[in-house]
This record gives sequence, C-alpha cells and structure tokens, in this order.
Amino acid sequence: MSHPPFRGEESDRGVSPVIGVILMVAITVILAAVIASFVLGLGDQTDEVAPNVNFNGEFNDSTAGNFTLSVDTTDGGADAGDFVLVADDSEFSLDNSSAFGEGTIGAGDSTDELNLTNDSVIPDEFDLDTGDEFDIVFRGDNEQVYDTFEIPEDN
Repeated sequence: MSHPPFRGEESDRGVSPVIGVILMVAITVILAAVIASFVLGLGDQTDEVAPNVNFNGEFNDSTAGNFTLSVDTTDGGADAGDFVLVADDSEFSLDNSSAFGEGTIGAGDSTDELNLTNDSVIPDEFDLDTGDEFDIVFRGDNEQVYDTFEIPEDN
C-alpha cells in the first residue's frame, strides 16, 4: 500500500501532534488547579458583604444633640452590633444602645432619640459638641461608611 505524497516541507510533519500534546497538558493543569482550589477550601471563602441599609438621621430642634436614627430599607435585617457611630478616635456600637437593642436592624426600624451631647445615652468618650461630625460605619470583613452627619450649630 502506498501513501499519498506529502505536501509541504519535511520539517512541518510533526507540528500537529506537538500542538495537540501541549493543549492537553495545558487543559490538565488548569483542571487540576481548579479542583485543588475547591478541595483546599479556597473556592468557598467569601467576605462578609455589607448589608443594603439606608440610614436617615434627623436632629430634634427642641433638645440640643438629640438625634433620631431610622432605617429606610434593608435586605432582611442586619446585626446591630456591626454598625458603629464613629467620631475622631472614639466609636459607639448601635448594639450597645437601647436604640435598636441587641439583635437585628430591619426595614422601618428607628431609634428612640440618641442624645449625642449628653452622656445619659452615649458614653463620655463619645461626647460630641455642636459642629462635630460622626459617621455610621459597618464593621464587617469589608468596612463601609454609610453616612456622615454633623451636629448643627443652631440646635
């Protein structure tokens, strides 16, 4: 039996099998890496995502420093302990106040008034004066500042 004559140069003969072997090795290495990442637990490590919460804050004109904080929307609730009020180097957890109590913050929840310039509700180390600013911050794997408020001068 005779073979048809080869067209092209003699050095081109082994190109196709070599490319096939290289592709098979590459696919095997990629599959091994993907499988190893799941076996070693790297595939299921996820960071805690900041919840979808919108805070609305309002100062009461009748009493200096009284601040009402309400939640406009949320995805099924968030742990009150993950949220802190931050001013300068001090912070106050919403979980520590009688405002939300211990537990979750849900849609439509609101605080009683937080007196930000009186230590009866907020501890001394978080005492704020008019003109001071504070942030509402989520403290999870990914820290996120939700809002910044300033205690008004005319209050």
